[in-house]
Amino acid sequence: MGFYFHPSSKVINGQLCFALQGTSSSGRLKGKIGEITITKPREISALLSGGAFWLEPDGTKVRLSLKTQ
Repeated sequence: MGFYFHPSSKVINGQLCFALQGTSSSGRLKGKIGEITITKPREISALLSGGAFWLEPDGTKVRLSLKTQ
């Protein structure tokens, strides 16, 4: 494949939303784990109060379950 994907997150209406962004760049991420560290106070607040969602390309949100350690 001539492109690669990387995870992203953003706060939308007080909810933390995740997506998988695609690019036509020639980056090499094969075999590497894609992860996002959530450390910003705004992200943590949204996660705890509004929840986490997977953001589909059409804008549909799918609620994600939270697991704490």
